[in-house]
Amino acid sequence: MKSFTVICMLAFFCGCGERVEPEPVYTVYGTITCIRFEVSGRMAGVKIVAEDSGITDAPLYHTSCVLQGPQCEYSIPFVAEGSYNVFALIDRNNNMDHDILMPDSGDLVTGARPLMLWDKTQIDWPDSVWREHP
Repeated sequence: MKSFTVICMLAFFCGCGERVEPEPVYTVYGTITCIRFEVSGRMAGVKIVAEDSGITDAPLYHTSCVLQGPQCEYSIPFVAEGSYNVFALIDRNNNMDHDILMPDSGDLVTGARPLMLWDKTQIDWPDSVWREHP
């Protein structure tokens, strides 16, 4: 009877519940390009927000890079599989908080790009997408 109790206790403490599978994660990467405006040496950022969120919402994932001439490359690793909106920004007056990437007047911004992430994904931001934030 004693061995049965020990086996039951081991089964209870060691075998309870289902194994939790890790959520799939991927990398979002690309190039930011801006030729129409003088941006060399400025910080550019990419922020991924919830599917129903906008450019002024806090990012779920983000990164930044410094533009060398008109371009820089970025990479955001470990983004969970799912649906999001993605925005890019260029800080023209060097005052952007790198953790929240909130644009202010005169910064360059893009519109939302929907992202359904199911694999490693490239999103490039060409010169034609930039507009000045009011």
